Amino acid sequence: MTLKTTPKRLVASAQAAAAKISCSRWRRHFSAIPDDVIDRYRYYRDCGQTPWNTYLIPPSTFAAYGVRYLQKLQFDNSLASLRLWGFMLTEPERLYRARQVGKKVVALMGDLGPLAPLVYAFPNMVAFYPECHWWTPFLYESNDLFDSASRRGIGEDCCFVRAALGAFAKNCYFPPPDLCIGSAGASCDDMAAVIQGAYGFHYPFFWFEIPFLRNPISANDTAPPVKAVRPENGHLKKLILQQLHALADQLSRIAGAPFREENLRAAISKINALRSSIERTRQYAYLARGAALPALEMMNLEFMAMAFYADLDEALDIAVALEETARERSRRGDKITPADALRIFWITPPADPILLNHVEDLGGQVVGSEYLIHQVRQPLREDLPPLEAVAEGLLQMSLIGSSQLRAARAIEDARAAQAEGAIISSIFASSHCASEDRIIAEEMRRELDLPVLTFDVVGPGKQRQQSQILNRMQAFLEVASARRSKHHI
Repeated sequence: MTLKTTPKRLVASAQAAAAKISCSRWRRHFSAIPDDVIDRYRYYRDCGQTPWNTYLIPPSTFAAYGVRYLQKLQFDNSLASLRLWGFMLTEPERLYRARQVGKKVVALMGDLGPLAPLVYAFPNMVAFYPECHWWTPFLYESNDLFDSASRRGIGEDCCFVRAALGAFAKNCYFPPPDLCIGSAGASCDDMAAVIQGAYGFHYPFFWFEIPFLRNPISANDTAPPVKAVRPENGHLKKLILQQLHALADQLSRIAGAPFREENLRAAISKINALRSSIERTRQYAYLARGAALPALEMMNLEFMAMAFYADLDEALDIAVALEETARERSRRGDKITPADALRIFWITPPADPILLNHVEDLGGQVVGSEYLIHQVRQPLREDLPPLEAVAEGLLQMSLIGSSQLRAARAIEDARAAQAEGAIISSIFASSHCASEDRIIAEEMRRELDLPVLTFDVVGPGKQRQQSQILNRMQAFLEVASARRSKHHI
């Protein structure tokens, strides 16, 4: 969709004044959308215009079917953002439909994005990340997935990704995968425990060893991080390439079709277009004075780059629509947050999505993010053999290097965004949070002289603790505001 084809009758259009609206208000706006517009947006377009593959659905419909937390959120009012929400929330349905129409379904676990391009080199195959169910307990306001994981030996000493094990056990959030690709080695310890638990369900498994990336960046090195693939990391690239060839063979057997480099090149081209579009949208939402899109929709958009919510072609189309919306709003000077909003850099994705609403309600603008998915931000190289390009992409992973490397990347982005403060939304029991939060906070304070707020996101149903977090966020933004005023004197 382009802005020129947006129907005049459409109340909630990309041309409407930018605003955040409630779930109920979206329901009223949705009634003005013509049927031919709803019919236009479909997933798995290779299946044609079937009765089941439309996804332009208002949040209130999902809330009626159990996703109750949506009633508490504020949503961007653009048609492009409605497409994003509908597309994201229909992913479980889409995975079951994939199985029904003969597509192969691959569960990727622990790598957060870099192996997805190889899956999409096979035209009749889709990928998803079970760990993305870490926020399902929040959306459903239920501890059911956590309780299910606990019955299988993974309790509150593991972070929220344990919900993925609960989803495997419940067997109703995604179909039985044709293959599970489990990351081992330099990955998240909590997710490693979940993967081991999932292995017990006896699905076909392929184990992928992720090496630790050694680098010379130290706590005293203020230079921006350099490319991951240095000469001294060449042996790591060879190790990854060997595994990629083996994985391609395994996927070929499941797909019943040979691996073809030209198919991977075509997938990489689309993925690069998607990543580049998202990066341009980040400029309008983050680097500008006043955000053209809200922080919550931006997080959903950034996470779409991992496995494309199980449909690469439609994901690319939605990313372009959001970019067009953000660009047009910027051209009009039409923003979600005011130009003088406090510029906040956000580190680690919040499992509780309402926190991103709150920072804007309190007068902040998220001007950058470090959501542990650096590996899906940069375009893959198209001047290399495609498997080599995938190998280099994997070596950009956020969690395979030192904490100083992750901090250096965050500092570089926060400096470019002229951030006035940073928020780290930590996770109790998460292994990388326990080891990295203090390091990143200290580096941010030392290098950028920024105030930094760190807190543990609380699970669903813990209203008292959440109120404490909101009070801390408000106090933090007041401190940042006072600091700004002092510096302007």
